[in-house]
Amino acid sequence: MKKIFISAVSKGLRSYRETVTEIVAAQSFIPIVQEHFQTPQTSIIEEIRDKIFQSKAVIALVGPYYGGTSPIVRDGKRLSYSQYELLYALEYRRPCLVLFTGSEFIPDLEPDGKKVVELPDLLRSQEEFIKLIKGGDKSFGRSSFNDRLGLALALAKHRWHEWLKPDV
Repeated sequence: MKKIFISAVSKGLRSYRETVTEIVAAQSFIPIVQEHFQTPQTSIIEEIRDKIFQSKAVIALVGPYYGGTSPIVRDGKRLSYSQYELLYALEYRRPCLVLFTGSEFIPDLEPDGKKVVELPDLLRSQEEFIKLIKGGDKSFGRSSFNDRLGLALALAKHRWHEWLKPDV
């Protein structure tokens, strides 16, 4: 079975990542998510590269949250792990479907039931990243969603058969 790497921060997007994982599995792919990482022997960056290399494609959920800070610096700015995952997949020429949160996005709450709060510097960094992705490479699929139903509809409209083509 072909693997699909699913990229999304946990903050505000955990249940959305779980929804994508279920839909990907229902499409006869093996979903690869951060919960599958086993980092004691390797660095998280090596693990990300390895998992993306093994995957047929990448689905990235991109929203207002920055996520965990990676050791990777690009253009003088430190990338989050999820930012790095998408940029690495695009550079590695993996087919990508980028699903942006919409203007009326309903984020998950924190485990304690409180609203997710992001530091202003990290919000700005993520906003800049979103502008970069939306304004750059047009070689990947893109859509947006505000809630889990919208996410499921965006995935339903995707051309899964293109990812099912035999490897050449």
